[in-house]
Amino acid sequence: MLNGRWWAPDRAHGASGRFQIKIDPSFPAHCKVPHLQRLGYSPVFTDISKMGDDKAMVHGMDTRQPVPACALGYCGFSCKDWSSFISNAEDVAEHIIKVLEALLKDPQCKPSEEETFGTTLPTLLGLLSYIARKKPGIFILENTIKVERILAILKEIFAKMGYVFASRFLEPEMFKVPNSRLSLHLWIVYLL
Repeated sequence: MLNGRWWAPDRAHGASGRFQIKIDPSFPAHCKVPHLQRLGYSPVFTDISKMGDDKAMVHGMDTRQPVPACALGYCGFSCKDWSSFISNAEDVAEHIIKVLEALLKDPQCKPSEEETFGTTLPTLLGLLSYIARKKPGIFILENTIKVERILAILKEIFAKMGYVFASRFLEPEMFKVPNSRLSLHLWIVYLL
């Protein structure tokens, strides 16, 4: 599963080309990566939670490369930890709220590894770090957020970063796609 895609490079602000992020290690990347690279998605980064770092690991290489900036981004972060199939999903959501509230009070705070268990929080924090450092002009996040408090905190975090925020629930069937997965799309636009 490929969970992130950035495009529309803004060369005036240091962006260069397209890049793709892959976070599902079970995905047969040897099949997909060469095709993505032929389409111009290069490099293929292996972990979205590391996208806020200066450099990140690249698929098929034992090296870290600089993480590029982008003008427009679209990405989904993991929602496995608050899935309705998880028995303690409400506890996980409460924990995520506590970590995000701490981040809202002190943007420099770094949660410990024990605090960032699972996949939802590390991928969300990686995206927030990327957005804070690279300041893409427009960024669209997609997820199945069901907890209004998390949405309210994200809105405050983005406002502190200089973004305006809008959100809307969308279903694939609205676009004649035979699927019933309700997802929330968060649009953020950077105010220069």
